[in-house]
Amino acid sequence: MVEKIIRFVQKKNKTVRNNKGFSFVELIITIAVMGLLAGASVGFFSYIRFANTTKAVKAVEEAINKLQMNNMSKANAETLYIYKLSDGYYLRSGSAAAVTSAGGLSNFLSSSGQKIANSGITVSGSLSSSDVSVTGNTDGAVIKITYKRSGVFDSTTTKTNVDKLFIKGTSEHTIKLLAGSGKIKVD
Repeated sequence: MVEKIIRFVQKKNKTVRNNKGFSFVELIITIAVMGLLAGASVGFFSYIRFANTTKAVKAVEEAINKLQMNNMSKANAETLYIYKLSDGYYLRSGSAAAVTSAGGLSNFLSSSGQKIANSGITVSGSLSSSDVSVTGNTDGAVIKITYKRSGVFDSTTTKTNVDKLFIKGTSEHTIKLLAGSGKIKVD
């Protein structure tokens, strides 16, 4: 009887010992599932970057439309500035008096503007054949857009220094300023 019990316990111990590890098939399945999850997360992050680019385009489009309405209804024309700080791209609008009272353009264009994109996105513009690179918040490194009271762009280079805006991230968008009508076209 004791021998039967010992054999029974030994047999039970063998089966328990054999069930403690992973089989090769289980290991392969685990690696495949982890690979699928990693691939899905990479796709998700690129989708987020695409959404950030689209969000920046929408913010610029809304700001330009608001600027047009403000300049048509107010006596003091405002200018929309798109500029870059260390943590990303911003936009802010204001009159010449507001810029002067802030102590100059570089003081006016601070982080108190509306942040439209992080540094992973590139914002630039062009006017006919010359390019405008947004590299900071000084006069030569910002994009400036303003409207006349009639609702068309003020195309003197000191007022509006671009006729196209380029916003590049995972996707690439162009905002064209249509000088004759004052409208914009987003591609």
